[in-house]
Amino acid sequence: MHNKINVPRRSASTGMPRPQLNAIVEARYSFRTFLRAQAAGGGLRKGKRTEARIKWSTCELLEQMPLSTLKIQDVCNCAEIGQGTFYLYFPDRQALLNAVLLEYVEFIRANMTERSGVNKNYVDSVRWTTTVYYRLFEHNRGLMKCLISYYEDFPEISKIASEMNR
Repeated sequence: MHNKINVPRRSASTGMPRPQLNAIVEARYSFRTFLRAQAAGGGLRKGKRTEARIKWSTCELLEQMPLSTLKIQDVCNCAEIGQGTFYLYFPDRQALLNAVLLEYVEFIRANMTERSGVNKNYVDSVRWTTTVYYRLFEHNRGLMKCLISYYEDFPEISKIASEMNR
């Protein structure tokens, strides 16, 4: 009798096992992963790490619930901080959301700009940039929903997103 050995499937393009490849893609395109790394990073001062943890918690929660039900207490519980600590960094929920979305739009812009310059061929450049945008959308659904569905609620972000789309 033959015992079947489970071997991870490999990506045809890179030859890497798919779970490992998925982790790399997640790390590159997920804003939550970017913030989690900042929150865990030893190179940042404690205050910056706490701020990153608050933002990361917000992103995590927006993946699970609509913006309309997000409460400061939820963010504090997820970030494992007290509400008093939250208010040291952000005066209210709107200021937190503005900060998160503003930083996320910059994250989008940096990723798309980086990718657009990879290939000098115009058609390939457009294809790569569009692919990056799709992956950013896929890995940050909660944040993208905020940018698209609650456009009017964030005047600062609306200007930046409009500028970026121009």
